[in-house]
Amino acid sequence: MSFIDYEEMARITDKRIVKSRRSIFEALVNLLHDKSLSQITVTELCDHAVINRKTFYSQYDSVNAAFYDLQKNIILAFIGHMESNNIIGFRTFNAQEFILETDRIVESHVDSFNSLFPYLRSGDFYQILGEELGKTASRYCNRYGGDKDKSIYLPAMVFSVTGLLTSYFDWIHLGRVVPLENVVKMAEHVINQPLIDLLTKH
Repeated sequence: MSFIDYEEMARITDKRIVKSRRSIFEALVNLLHDKSLSQITVTELCDHAVINRKTFYSQYDSVNAAFYDLQKNIILAFIGHMESNNIIGFRTFNAQEFILETDRIVESHVDSFNSLFPYLRSGDFYQILGEELGKTASRYCNRYGGDKDKSIYLPAMVFSVTGLLTSYFDWIHLGRVVPLENVVKMAEHVINQPLIDLLTKH
């Protein structure tokens, strides 16, 4: 999964672990092209990742655990990308650009996205997303704000981002029946202005 920032991962994790983890993630995505997650075995995953079972079990206890970590690393890369492009931050949230940049990411990694899409709309994805967004918002407030900011900004960030992603994923699921610009306009009216109003009043 090339969208994941493996260089950043290597700064805090042994490079050998990062190498095997990358192989596992890429093998998982490739296998999901042809079968469901529940059909993938550890042996099959190891064969495709070109690692042995001992290496796999040194990091994960199951295929589901590896997939959970894959989702987490995609989410961390996604949040980091949005931060570095000044789309989200402390008292910063550009809902329109969030939709457009999400679409650019999806189109740049469309094969991987198509394999993962069924799992992004269910399962653990939104739970992991909410947890990581909560940590991100808490970090903003610890650095720039106070307890009052945290009580407002943390839930606002979680609900805004998850709401926008849900809208975008639903737009894809329903066949992209309206222009993307319509989704962007909806983001402005439904998410962006209320969020700005909320944050500027506190």
